[in-house]
Amino acid sequence: MLLEAPTCELVSNEGGKFSLVGEMVLASCSADSVYAMLTDYLASPRVFSTVDSVRVDAMDDGRLLVQQSCRWRFLVFGGAFPCRLAVAEARDRRFMEARLHEKGFIREFEGSWTVSEDGDTGGVRVRHTLALRPALTPPYAHEIFLKQIRGILKDVENEVAAWDGRGYRPAAAEDASPRDDESAVKATVAADRALSSGR
Repeated sequence: MLLEAPTCELVSNEGGKFSLVGEMVLASCSADSVYAMLTDYLASPRVFSTVDSVRVDAMDDGRLLVQQSCRWRFLVFGGAFPCRLAVAEARDRRFMEARLHEKGFIREFEGSWTVSEDGDTGGVRVRHTLALRPALTPPYAHEIFLKQIRGILKDVENEVAAWDGRGYRPAAAEDASPRDDESAVKATVAADRALSSGR
């Protein structure tokens, strides 16, 4: 259930670099559950319709390397591309930031999720930002990216609705990923510190 309908906006387009923001306010969920879902990267192919597969590894600097196979589509145009992101989390602020780790179809990419308790509505505010520069600019590029961010927010809305007020439940223990072992816990702590120090 939505307390505030999703809004998506193209903030700027400077030299082929598109900056967008989308946000909404959800009901019948907790901010901690929503943040836990957004940072359960191995669940992304189930939650997000544009993600086909994911692999997560710890990086030497404490961040996480999230490798995804992603898709986009607009009218008769569409495609698939690999995406390698260096991710840092600040769990105390329910904030996650991702930056492009290796260039490909996307030349520049910065994205973030912020989850907070909304004092005005009593719900959970979810804010998603994207700033990206594709290697080739397809026709109607800004409409493609706005459609993508709308779809991403819709996927989050659908996932939360499926919880039916019970909160997020991560994958079963037998499906444990590298994030479940001791080294991944240390990596997450280091990522929090790296983000807090402005790295």
